[in-house]
Amino acid sequence: MRNLLFLLIIFTLISCGRTPIPKDTTISAPPQYLEIARPSDNSEDEVNKDLHYLQLAEPPVYRIGPGDRFNIFVAEEIELSLVDVPVKKDGTLSFKLIGEQKIGGLTLAQAIANVNNSYRKYIKDPDVSIVPIRLKSTSVTILGKVRVPGVYEIIGKKRILDAIALAGGLDVGLFEGTTIELANLERSYIVRDGRILPIDFQKLIRGGDMLQNIPLMNNDYIFIPSAMNKEVYVIGNVKAPGHFLFKEKMSLLMAVAFAGGRSSFACSQAIILRGKLTHPRVFTINMDEVIRGKYRDFALQPDDIIYIPQSFVGDFTEVMSVVLPTLNSIQSGWVVKQIFEDANK
Repeated sequence: MRNLLFLLIIFTLISCGRTPIPKDTTISAPPQYLEIARPSDNSEDEVNKDLHYLQLAEPPVYRIGPGDRFNIFVAEEIELSLVDVPVKKDGTLSFKLIGEQKIGGLTLAQAIANVNNSYRKYIKDPDVSIVPIRLKSTSVTILGKVRVPGVYEIIGKKRILDAIALAGGLDVGLFEGTTIELANLERSYIVRDGRILPIDFQKLIRGGDMLQNIPLMNNDYIFIPSAMNKEVYVIGNVKAPGHFLFKEKMSLLMAVAFAGGRSSFACSQAIILRGKLTHPRVFTINMDEVIRGKYRDFALQPDDIIYIPQSFVGDFTEVMSVVLPTLNSIQSGWVVKQIFEDANK
């Protein structure tokens, strides 16, 4: 009994003398992030209402601009005909007999009326036809996994499927001897006036939902991402913004390093957009706290978009107003580079 009491006293003294080792909860803790407030999810009825509104949208009245090209015919005056005549930078178009005529900024009907009036000095009851063959003033850009990405002129009321057809349709490739489609329709989107429209390309192309097939407007931008390549984008105040191949266990700090690191104008905030761009999740992370080891690095997923702002941002609309044009610019530059490389193979 005495020996047992002695051992108990010794064990107690040893335990009290030991300094307890605190559990490290910093590095193993989840990354410190906040989700930026964004518009709430619209109900299916609200989305359909928006789509019906977009279906009713009419292109603005076309007005002639520099670079447009026309064929010109004067009834019963074959010698006055002209083929493929361009509108000059000053908005004038050259005609036989009456010379330069200012038609830039006019509708086609107004231009014909003015030209007929000029011809009346030489021809009784002239009947002039000005037939557009190329209109640079109205166009839509479609990039990504279509056969011929680029900028396409639109004449009349064209729709999304018309733009995809103009671009040669969706791109396909070979995988293990089987032809497969390369387009990721789930993440495809269309931008108009800085806003991503609520178009579901999966429903449009796979499901044949024509409510999604809205009329196009001038300067619409359509992007069809790849279903094969897994990438992340790093944009904003970094030294080499661009898109980078996603790697397993890729993190925020790793992706920013691939982009050359933050520029001297960057703040400590990083914003990550994840999921469909029509309604992404948006995270904001303090990179300086991650670098100091206070929080674990943020694990990325394929197709994440990282935006490094110059000053702290906390508004979803502000984020999208900067991210969209930058993203479009990077995508356009990449497609141009691919076209150039393919041409020189």
